[in-house]
Amino acid sequence: MPDANALDAYLGDGIHAQFLPVSGQLWLMVERANNPFAPPEDPRSLMHIERVCLERDVYEALVRFAGECWPDAGP
Repeated sequence: MPDANALDAYLGDGIHAQFLPVSGQLWLMVERANNPFAPPEDPRSLMHIERVCLERDVYEALVRFAGECWPDAGP
């Protein structure tokens, strides 16, 4: 069942984010072609969604890593 309180955002570069408050999960999603080199009429070119779930500790680790990569970016 969809979470009516979910927060959705488009982050850029084809990446969408969704936060599910009930479960405390942050999902990152991107649409990908099964075979990006197949012609559009070929069934192998159909799109699918790839998702990654970030728990709070993984998200915090990602933020720390981003701070090391771009120290002048700030919070």
